[in-house]
Amino acid sequence: MSSKNITNLGFITVPLVGTEVMPAWNGTTTKKVTVANLTAERAVGGYSFTAGAGGFISGGPITASTSNLTLTIDNITNYGQPLVINSAGSLPMLLQANGVSVVGLNNSNVTFTGVNLVQGTPAKGINFTANPHAAGMTSQLLNWYEEGAWTPNQGSGLAVVGAFSSSGRYIRIGRQVTLQARFISTTSISCSAFGVLCTNQPYSSDAVAFTGSLFGGSPTKGGTTATAGGILYSVDPVTAGGNITVTITYFV
Repeated sequence: MSSKNITNLGFITVPLVGTEVMPAWNGTTTKKVTVANLTAERAVGGYSFTAGAGGFISGGPITASTSNLTLTIDNITNYGQPLVINSAGSLPMLLQANGVSVVGLNNSNVTFTGVNLVQGTPAKGINFTANPHAAGMTSQLLNWYEEGAWTPNQGSGLAVVGAFSSSGRYIRIGRQVTLQARFISTTSISCSAFGVLCTNQPYSSDAVAFTGSLFGGSPTKGGTTATAGGILYSVDPVTAGGNITVTITYFV
């Protein structure tokens, strides 16, 4: 029998619908099988698979032995439909790396196991625009989290007798920064009113001045501190004592 292209068979409509019958030789006899059942329940291996205008690939498992598996939807923008990967039934869909499930998806949650959600592009993050907002809202995008240690320098407003040392911690969430600083002297340390405590904050504040709390030597000697443009200073004078501690929250 001569070979013919399937499109030359006048009574065949392409693409095939799956109910067409084809002969299949099993080594002993010739059987018939529908097109839909040619690969049913059979693993299909390959390096890439392309869906044409029908936009649908069914069956599995699909495995790639020596290369990453690439699933390509050809000219998806021409079809006007999104790519939909559906996990039928009650079980979630699992995304695996080296055989280990790292991401699970169901109709309620996305679960990450043993991995982190990594920000790939600066200034991009989690967008909360689905939530209602107050009239003064300027952004609903969370794109920054950071925490760490810093070492405040000795500002010009500090009067130090003995050896000077300092330490600090900070947390940044979005544009909001909270920092703590501690200035220590082996003998005594004090600060004049509106004296500069330090000038090397982890992040400089914006043009607005923000205030925080300040304690000199002990919690009973409280006062106010402020920051503006990256300068941390004491609003109130601090009498001589062993240390000065500061806590302040501001925006960048």
